[in-house]
Amino acid sequence: MTKKPSYLPTTGNLRQRAEERLARQQSTLSGADVDTKKLLHELQVHEIELEMQNEELLTAQAEIEASLQRYTELYDMAPAGYLTLGRDGTIHQLNLKAARQLGIFRSQLKQQRFSSFISADSLLVFNNFLSGVFAGRTAQSCELTVLPIDRSPALIVQLEAVANDDDQSCRVMLADITERKSDEEKLKLAALVYQAIGEAIMVADADNRIVTVNPAFTGLTGYTMQEAVGQPTTLLKSGQHNETFYQMMWHALEATGHWQGEIWNRRKNGEIYLEWLTINTVYDSNGNVRHRVAMFSDITKQKHAEQTIWEQANFDSLTGLPNRHMFYERLAQEMKKSQRMGLPLALLFLDIDHFKDINDTLGHSKGDLLLKEAAQRLLGCVRNTDTVARLGGDEFTIILTELHEQDNIERVSQDILDQLAKPFELAGEIAYVSISIGITLYPEDTDDIDVLIKNADQAMYAAKDQGRNRRHYFTVSMQEAALARMRLIADLRNALAEHQFWLAYQPIVELATGNIHKAEALIRWQHPTRGLVNPAEFIPVAETTGMIIDIGEWVFSEAAQQVAQWRAMH
Repeated sequence: MTKKPSYLPTTGNLRQRAEERLARQQSTLSGADVDTKKLLHELQVHEIELEMQNEELLTAQAEIEASLQRYTELYDMAPAGYLTLGRDGTIHQLNLKAARQLGIFRSQLKQQRFSSFISADSLLVFNNFLSGVFAGRTAQSCELTVLPIDRSPALIVQLEAVANDDDQSCRVMLADITERKSDEEKLKLAALVYQAIGEAIMVADADNRIVTVNPAFTGLTGYTMQEAVGQPTTLLKSGQHNETFYQMMWHALEATGHWQGEIWNRRKNGEIYLEWLTINTVYDSNGNVRHRVAMFSDITKQKHAEQTIWEQANFDSLTGLPNRHMFYERLAQEMKKSQRMGLPLALLFLDIDHFKDINDTLGHSKGDLLLKEAAQRLLGCVRNTDTVARLGGDEFTIILTELHEQDNIERVSQDILDQLAKPFELAGEIAYVSISIGITLYPEDTDDIDVLIKNADQAMYAAKDQGRNRRHYFTVSMQEAALARMRLIADLRNALAEHQFWLAYQPIVELATGNIHKAEALIRWQHPTRGLVNPAEFIPVAETTGMIIDIGEWVFSEAAQQVAQWRAMH
């Protein structure tokens, strides 16, 4: 039974109001018959009831129309898509949101089926969904892909539907879940990466308690998730760092929310390892710390490999001393430091005397043993702040820094001479060597690194020229002599090609008879600018540079030709 609307009056109420209105009208009537009056009274009451009921029906109709208008507006402007579909999927009605989702204007809608708007792989899902709506008469839902006809991007939508009372149509809500699905896929991908990534991940809460770890964490540290969750983040602390290290780390985290660097940690089995650690902070909407995410990897082997490569690039493999590359770096650093502090430094070049004889007589393996022992003796003669390097072969260098007194150079160099003069025991063989030392001072002699090295080298050769087993300081005259020698070598290389040599012949006379039986050929060098150059000056240079061979062949050929001429004449 249909319930009477609340806004329509009841019969009793309407009768009472009609009686009241009639009483007001009859106050002016008089003299009528009683029966006639009663009949007239009833008719008048009934007329008034009809008028009042009509008025109230009109009011109710206006209210219903207003409500319908509000409903239509709400339906059309709803933030979700709403449709009415027939049993065959034909679209009977849809709101503005649904029209936009399908990429169509409602005026263009002409008995299209909803299936024409969905992707091929969603057709079976939709058909099963629609069948379920009318079969079960209960709310149904499904997810499918909509292809708007205006070629806008495809949408992933969720349909919720229930059949109408007529069982010939259903009301459908269409919700765009494209962004949600995208977020879900991203979360799935993030979870997959979290589980599969090779780097260990540890997530802690604002109280620095571990809330989760990934499998790589277990593989690296040995702690399972069950063992790690709930533990403080100091679980892996190795004890290798002081409090200052951790204070600086936390200062960076609190100031920037980020920290990255190398840290020594400890595995479950007690093994210490080096890791590269990155920590990032996740904040809530109020700016408070929500989580800290630590990502790290074991770089112990990598660090060892880097250290090995660095040592091979900078240190001598035989003696363990800095090599030529490291020596240059150290010298440059110490020269800058000397300039800042105002204290001089000394550079010593050292060469073991007659080391070639050790290699030739005892073998290279014994020579290597001597070099290793010599390196240790040199280290024993200097301070920890000084540098001993091996340049190659039997050549060593020493950088003496922060020299408050020059006597320190004398003491160190004499100690070196004494130590290297002691016998070397080389796997059953006893060998004796000495050493020649060249010394130059910075900045007294020069402030240029290349010139400083050249000075020490020249001073060392001067020590050898003076008899070896001694030290020699660089002097300006040595530099001048070195430059003169360099120019002489350059001129000597051109002298033969430019026919600057000639031979003088000194006859050898037999005293008894006065006859000349032979002559001594003497080479002379007529320099184009210097004139006649003394053989005692250029022949030793020719010998040391190897040019003496070409010069000797020229002398032999020239002398042979001269002898042939003399024989032809006499």
